[in-house]
Amino acid sequence: MPRQTHVPGNAHPGERCPRVGRGRDGLGRHYQGMPWQHLAPGDRRGDPHCRPGYRAACGRVPGKADLSVIVLDENVFESQRAQLRWQRIRLCQIGRDVGRKGMKDDEIIPLLQSLRRPTFVSRDRDFFEKTLRNDRICLVYLDVWPLEVAEYTRRLLRHEHFKAWSQRKGCAIPVAASGISAWRTRTPQISRYRWVD
Repeated sequence: MPRQTHVPGNAHPGERCPRVGRGRDGLGRHYQGMPWQHLAPGDRRGDPHCRPGYRAACGRVPGKADLSVIVLDENVFESQRAQLRWQRIRLCQIGRDVGRKGMKDDEIIPLLQSLRRPTFVSRDRDFFEKTLRNDRICLVYLDVWPLEVAEYTRRLLRHEHFKAWSQRKGCAIPVAASGISAWRTRTPQISRYRWVD
């Protein structure tokens, strides 16, 4: 049963209230009047779980267990991470939400296999290797400028051939401005796709 929260004025529980200032916790009153289930993970001041991306990485979001999570490499800029979060993409980052800073490449793969339906996004070409492909993970190598990571990650996730986890799992996917390639498990040939947006 949803938690009942006091809502100022004549608003009903769960509705946004007029923006009338910010409370002591740093949230506007229109957020204070919302049940905690409807807030973004970073705005749940009473959330008992640890780091912001932890619940997403482990699939521990009520009613969202079937969703996959985007795992950003440690070297992805904060500005790109912020853009993806603003677009409501479920993500976590190595060294910030999962794992630790300075992890070696051979340590990252076992970490990904412990997460639920992870799509790992990196600018490190070493992850585009035949031996690293696995049905439990997806590896994305972005051959783009550092400040284009968020744009091309979003475009990949909206592409008709890669928007579902079932279409990405087991793939090593190089992404470039010229198009997308996909090297699937148990498939010797690389498939190529054009951008559609």
